[in-house]
This record gives sequence, C-alpha cells and structure tokens, in this order.
Amino acid sequence: VGIHPHSKTSTTDVSKFLNRLLGMNLRRQKYMTTYFMKSLENQVNSAKRAGTYDVGIRTLAGNSIEFADKPRTFSFRGLGAKDDRVFLYKVVQDRGTSTETAMELYNDAKDDASIPTSRNEWKRRGQRLQIVSGFYTDSRSFLKVTPKVFLIINPGAHSDQCIAIRPNVGRRTVSKYDIRQKLMKGELASVGAGQAMKIWKREFELSDIPFDETYQFSCKGRHMVSYIFAGSIVPILNKMLISSGGSMTSHNSYEKRPFRVVRVETSNSLSNKDDAGKEATQDESSDSEDEVEEMNKTEMIVKLCGGREDIGKGVARKSDTTGACVFRGNITKYKDDDMHEDCDPSGTFYTKFSDGTKRKMDAAQVTKARKLFEKEANCLLSSGMPRVDICNSLDEFTAAGNVKSKIRQPILGDGEDEDPENHELIFEEKFDDKMPNAIVGLMFDNKMVSAFDSNRNMIELRLHEKVLMNLSFKLLSEGIESTRQLYNLEKAERLRDVDVGE
Repeated sequence: VGIHPHSKTSTTDVSKFLNRLLGMNLRRQKYMTTYFMKSLENQVNSAKRAGTYDVGIRTLAGNSIEFADKPRTFSFRGLGAKDDRVFLYKVVQDRGTSTETAMELYNDAKDDASIPTSRNEWKRRGQRLQIVSGFYTDSRSFLKVTPKVFLIINPGAHSDQCIAIRPNVGRRTVSKYDIRQKLMKGELASVGAGQAMKIWKREFELSDIPFDETYQFSCKGRHMVSYIFAGSIVPILNKMLISSGGSMTSHNSYEKRPFRVVRVETSNSLSNKDDAGKEATQDESSDSEDEVEEMNKTEMIVKLCGGREDIGKGVARKSDTTGACVFRGNITKYKDDDMHEDCDPSGTFYTKFSDGTKRKMDAAQVTKARKLFEKEANCLLSSGMPRVDICNSLDEFTAAGNVKSKIRQPILGDGEDEDPENHELIFEEKFDDKMPNAIVGLMFDNKMVSAFDSNRNMIELRLHEKVLMNLSFKLLSEGIESTRQLYNLEKAERLRDVDVGE
C-alpha cells in the first residue's frame, strides 16, 4: 500500500496509507488496521524503553519538592536582548512515598469498581494471569536488609500497563507482561496491608539518603537533586542542545535524549492552594465590610491639601494607547495660580510618570490619578510587594505584570570577564527577584560527563555544567557582550539620564 518502513529515502505518509485502505474490501481493511495499530503500539513501547518517546511536559512529583537556593542568573544574548534572562534552578526532590500516601492510593484503588482487587480474581485466562491491585513483596535472597515492597495498581483491561509504587522512588509504569512473569516465577508475592505497611515504613526510613547511594542491592535513596534551566531559553535552545552534545533533530531513534521538558511545583505552592481554599469561605463573608472600610481609607488617602504636602504623593494613569498598561508616577510640584477656579484646590499640579512623560493636572484630575494609584497599590500589596517598592513609582511600572528592571549586578569585577577560564561566570549576574512557586524548564540528566576546558584539558563535570561551559565558549567566540559590559553600559545610561534631567 505504499509504506516502506525500512526505506531510508522515502518518508512514511500515514494519511496516504489510511486513504489507500479505502481501496480494499472491509475484511482486508480490518486486518490491515489491526496490524497498523499493533505495529504503532510496539514502536511506542520500544521508544519508551529506549527513552526516546516524547511524552510532552513531565511534572516532577514526590513526597516534597523545593528549590535549594536562589537560581543562578545569566544574560546570554548581550545587547540584542539584554533584558532576557536564563535561570538555573537547583531542585531538591524527595521522590519517596510515605505510608499514609500509600494507604490512600490503595483505598482509592479498592473504591474503584473497575480495578480488580478481590483475591477471587486470581485465575488464569488461557495462559494469562489476572493482576490484582494490592501490596506485593520481593523477598529474594540477595535482598539482605529488608524485602522490597510494592503497591501495584491495575487500571483495568483497557491498558497493558500497571502503576507500581515504591517507598523510595515513588510511582512508575510497568508492563503487565513483566508483572505476570514475576508472579509466575515467584519473584512477587501478594501480602496484606498490615504486613506491607511495616515493610513500607522501614524502607521509607532506610531510603532517607541521596539518590546515588543504596541501602541494599538495587534500592536507591529517595533524595534527588536536579538542575533545570528556565526563563528565556527558547532563543538559545539549539545552542544549549549542541553544547550538551545532543540534538533535537537526531535521526537515530534509539539515541536517548539527555534532556526533557519538566514542570516543577514546589510543596509550598501546593500547601498554599489548600490554605487558600479553606480560607475562601471566611474571606467571602467579610468582603462587603472590608470594601466599605477600604473605600473610606482611600478617600482619606487621596485628599489633596494644595501645597508642599502634596509633593511626592503617588499618582497613576492608564496608557493612551492601551488600557492594559498603567504608569505610576508622583506629584513633583504644585503652583497656586488659580488657573482652575472650579476645583479645590484651584492651582496646577505638575506630575511625572514612569514612562518619562510630564503632565499638568487640575485637582479633579489628580484626585482621579491618586485613586488609580491606590487601587494599583492595593493589588500589588495583596501580591506581596512591599509598600516602599510600590511608592518608588519612577523606577517601576505595571504592564501586564512586568516591571522595569533594576541595574544588573554582575558576578565578576572589571577585567575578570576577559578571562575565558571563568566560563559561564562571564555572563552571570546576581538574582534579585522574588522566588517563584512553580516553573517550566529544560532538565538535563544529572550525570557526570567529560569535556574540554578553555586550556583543552579533559575534565569531568556534570552535564548541565558542560552545557554552561560550552555555551559560554560559543558566545564569547561570537562576540556576545558580557554581563559586566552590559552593567557598564546601563550605568552610563542612567548617569546620562540624570544629567539630562538636571
């Protein structure tokens, strides 16, 4: 029908294949479609075993997930995109499953009528053994410290995979064929929940060690450290992958990719969501009272005096081109010229906004601008921004959540960025922002690899360090400005703006 799976010159056109099926009789269509689906399933399973199957964005899960420290921050695009930042987060992950969580999962599986959990379902269907959801142990002789305990959940006949959960590594998917083989060979034995919980608790305590250590043969620790790139990585993604020694367009289907796209949501963010849900009802009951009190406070705050007391007070205005952008500013001067007799006070207010514009306003306009400023300030206060930062209106502005960046602080001093041995430090700066609760980024395998340093010496380092080192070499050869050079330029621009203002 036109498909040549072993041909290197022609590409497979699935649409053409399916269209040509219409030229067959129904009996042959059924045979060919069944064969096609089985072949596709085999290819997907082979890709999963080889680690080349693209499953999209994977969420890191476990007993707890936290950021170890503030991320390293890099400016890899120079003057071409000096506001783009790439962040390197160190994520500490406890991949284990506690006894409480294991029992909850087991009880959920028992409550699901579609999942076999009854011991009466231990029977053979031809040569196939039915897999019952429950606890199992592996007590083979080479396990000297403790038997291995599993919670296996069979999702039903619609899937050829089972979920296998362990105290030290959490949940994984295992084929039903592999589980049946272990059951038939006696490598797995079903046990009751009480006995399983005793073993589970012991394994969970023994696995309280780093992932690269073992507490017995084939049993690793549950604490894993991962390094994840986030931020503006798309423009330099291909360079990063080349620096790692890999490629997104590899034609070798059995070549395992050393990277994957992951999502990290810290344990704090999950607990905050739960707390927010619990407090929602209480908050709703007092909303009306708070709104009245807030309106009274706002009226007191925005009241104008018509003198030096008003200078420095915050104002805000919406953009002339789009209402989504709000510029903050302050009152710089008041002139008692009686130009606006219908207003109280009747003088003219001089204002300056964060986009650089200066405007003259009467009392009515300033009062409106003061109310808008307080409204924006309350929104920012509720998100956790300090009042002192909000009032620093000429340094920041709100536009779909963005703020004008402060002057970057490079890691290296003057002259140090000219030494190629400093590698990625040449493009690194200090992180000066609020830590996020969740990120989506690119995670490389946390393994040791070999690479050449700036002196062409072979060294051993982790894969993410190799990416940073090789990427910095490439950017230096392309003449990309260092963070120190960007800092000097920004500092000169600020000094020039001050001179012009004076």
